[in-house]
Order: sequence, then C-alpha cells, then structure tokens
Amino acid sequence: MLSSLSELRQVACSHCLMLWVSGIMRKFIFLLLLPALHVLAKVPSDEEHTTIIECHTKLREHVKPTASNMQLMNYSIELEKLAQEYASACEPTYPESNGRYADVGFSVMLSQERRFKYDDLCYINNSYYDFDKDACDHYCDNYKQMVWATSTQVGCTVNECRTKFRPSTPIHWLVCLYKPSVRRFNKRPYENGPICSKCPEGYGCHRNQCAKHLFSDRVAVTTTSIATMPLALPILTLILSLLRVLQ
Repeated sequence: MLSSLSELRQVACSHCLMLWVSGIMRKFIFLLLLPALHVLAKVPSDEEHTTIIECHTKLREHVKPTASNMQLMNYSIELEKLAQEYASACEPTYPESNGRYADVGFSVMLSQERRFKYDDLCYINNSYYDFDKDACDHYCDNYKQMVWATSTQVGCTVNECRTKFRPSTPIHWLVCLYKPSVRRFNKRPYENGPICSKCPEGYGCHRNQCAKHLFSDRVAVTTTSIATMPLALPILTLILSLLRVLQ
C-alpha cells in the first residue's frame, strides 16, 4: 500500500509511461501498477478503420499554424496487430525497442469510467499545445503524435484490463501505434509554412496533406512490415506531470 506522495513518485517513476488519461487520480495510477489479467484486445471493423483515419485526417488537415510537410495517413493492419499485442498484455510500460517496435510511436488513452469508441480520437486537439514555444500546458503527447507530420501509418485497438486484486474495476484502453515515429517528441510535430509546400517529389496535395496516391472516399489499408531501428525509450514525462497536477 502506498503511504505517501513521495512513495508514489518512487513507484511511478519505476513503471513510468507516456499516456493521456481521463479522470486523473492517485487510485487510478495505483491500479495501473497492479498485476493485470490478460484479455485479448479487440480490433476495429472496416467501418471503424474509416473512422480512425478520418479523425487523424481531419486533425492534421486543420493544424494551426498550417503545415508545409504534413503527410496523409493510411491504416496499417500490421500496426493494428502490434497494437493488439501490446494492449492485450495490459502492461503499464512500453515494450522494448526491438525489431517489431522500432520506429513505432504510441498514443494511449485510459479511462476507468467508460469504454472507448474509436471516434473518441476525433476529440483530441491542440488545446494544451503551444506551437510557437513547442510546449504543453498539460500532457499533450497524444496530440503531437497524431499530427506528427512524417507518420504515414496508424493501427489501433481497444481493450478492457482488470487487475488481479481489483477485477471488478476495469481500466479501458484505446491504443494506436504509428510509423514512422519516435518515442520522445523533442521537436515540433510538423514544419510551419504554406500548405503542402514541402511535400516529397511526386506527391499531390489532398486535404492539406501530402498524398502519394490520391483517392476519394476509400481508406487505404496497408500491411507493411515493421522495420528494425534503434529507438530510445523515455520514462518520466507523464507520471511527473500527473504528480504536479495532483499536488
């Protein structure tokens, strides 16, 4: 049992992760650190693929200030499978940067109060992010990941995790994985400038984003394999920011 805020800091920092959470509270953080019962995460339907892509496309389309190098995203079944594997483990830490998870970024939403729907992604915005200062008033890495200009693939899943000591208290997860991306956002997510002015050669401009293959209403679904690259794992950002809010 955690008896003090300082003890909470010690435990949290040893298991830290970068997540956006709803209903921030000490009990919630504690539940994340308990042993979990593994449940296979649910993957989205074809219709939900469309919802996921539309949420990302709309957010990236309307960034302020405008982006010169924003690329259009496709849905990746390979990343979906990887997201399902990660979410099914119900572990409150990121996996090691190995061949499958290298060059892959994460966006994770958690709640004790309700199950997530994929259109919840459409409610993520730049409310806490200052582009000019490249600074966040509160945790905003999910936003930065969703508008990370060079990310072109996304795959998502949802899950309901229960701890062995509190099986009646589920923690709901919505997990999206991105490629190519990073684990530590140490720069602005895109370059400001005239829309599509820095697209790669041969790309067109669709909904203010660089598009290699233009299409109308069809969602492109890819099965690209995961590349192997070294990738650093940040470990303090979220928990420390949560503790500042809780003080």
